[in-house]
Amino acid sequence: MSNIKTSDLCQVKKEMISFSGVENLFHFFNIKKTLERACITKSKGVQNVLILLYLCLLHFKDRRSISEGLRFLGKQVHKSTVHNFLNNEKYNWRKLLTYTAKIYQKRFPAPTGKPSVLIIDDTSKEKSGRFVEYIGKFRDHCKCRFYMGYQVIFAALSNGNTCIPVDFTIKISNPKKSKKKKTQKKWKSSKYGKGRYERDTHTYKRVTEAKKTKFDLCVNMLKRALKMGFKFNYVGYNCSNSFKFVFGRLVKRGIHLVAMLKLDTTKYQYNGERLNAKEIFFKVPKWEHITKNGVKMKSVVVDIEDKSVKNGKITTGKVKLCFYKFPGHKDYKAILCTNKELPAEEILELYTYRWQIEVMINDLKRYFGFYRSMSTKYAPQVADLSISCMFYVMICTLKERKPQKSSYQLLLDLEFEFEEYCYEMFFAYKFKTKTVEFIDFALKKGLTKIIDLKEFVNELLDEFLSKEFYDDKIIEVDNMQNDIVA
Repeated sequence: MSNIKTSDLCQVKKEMISFSGVENLFHFFNIKKTLERACITKSKGVQNVLILLYLCLLHFKDRRSISEGLRFLGKQVHKSTVHNFLNNEKYNWRKLLTYTAKIYQKRFPAPTGKPSVLIIDDTSKEKSGRFVEYIGKFRDHCKCRFYMGYQVIFAALSNGNTCIPVDFTIKISNPKKSKKKKTQKKWKSSKYGKGRYERDTHTYKRVTEAKKTKFDLCVNMLKRALKMGFKFNYVGYNCSNSFKFVFGRLVKRGIHLVAMLKLDTTKYQYNGERLNAKEIFFKVPKWEHITKNGVKMKSVVVDIEDKSVKNGKITTGKVKLCFYKFPGHKDYKAILCTNKELPAEEILELYTYRWQIEVMINDLKRYFGFYRSMSTKYAPQVADLSISCMFYVMICTLKERKPQKSSYQLLLDLEFEFEEYCYEMFFAYKFKTKTVEFIDFALKKGLTKIIDLKEFVNELLDEFLSKEFYDDKIIEVDNMQNDIVA
């Protein structure tokens, strides 16, 4: 058996940390070029790539704010630089996220035989304070209560294994359209509630867009995803007003809609009659059983009426209504799909992809600083959430290689390997400096040849390490480690 060389071991170690280090992830996604494409550049001062690296390192330790995280890293000197970086209203943070997600989809496409699904969902972002820009009142449908803050609408792309954010909007409540009742609680308006941003800047465009309705925001996200060239086969979001857009723009491209149907009074055309979902449910034949999980199902093809025309005389297109009854539940659920040829069992499996965006939002809230920005301005909140989503996409590259691990486990592994890498750099630096000092010490002793140095190396090392000047030059490991991390 051939002898193992030290260089081979170093190469193995290098390959082990090359994909897991934060700095190497930056090279993997070519973040420097991505920042330039997103118009996030600086002519002088600390480089934007380095500031972005600091903000990503904050995810290793769960800190309540950016200032506290910088203090932990020993980089409180750059506090004003970081805040100016986040407050810059001209930076296009949406492009930074979409370009990163585009690289991810190119490197990790959906496996053969599995569809790619674009999922749209919203979540609450509670925030309080009299000086918070554009703060408003929203309703949390999960908790059935009102809250102050924003509503974040995410567009996430799932390839069957992982789900990554590709776009988001921090929605602002429009006070002009909200009708307050006399008995309703009066919320105090913010002193800087209107916010002032220069026209033709990225933040001004996002603020203008964020005041639109949820339906318009979802349609704009779909249009941007198509314009950016994201490849997906199905769209999952609940919006009954978008069938005209779905049939006009998506179905023609081979992209179909899968959504949970509300059991309301909306009429559909079935066998020449105008019926709602509940009435259609009783006219559909008997249940069929799925042997894998015991779910009962039945389906029927109906026509969607054009709501812009009265009496439903004109239809937008045909869809497949599927009714499911799960074991242990008395009520049934209805799922709509524009792909009429798809079996009901596969439609249910497609709809389960929607759970992946819930996992993604939960990870962002728990481990990726969803509430980390304490700023009262709108611009830094958009910037900080964009960086968190970008870093989440980077972590998902590790999840592709280790699908059995959660996002939190991957963050811990990344943190441990990063610390190990820093310690290796520290010891290499100390070895280099002390080697030079030892050679100078040997020259002072009159040893000018390497053969003489090799013969008396033990005696020289004992004398060198026992010198008083050596003890005076000891540097604390923690301080040195922080310098190397920087």
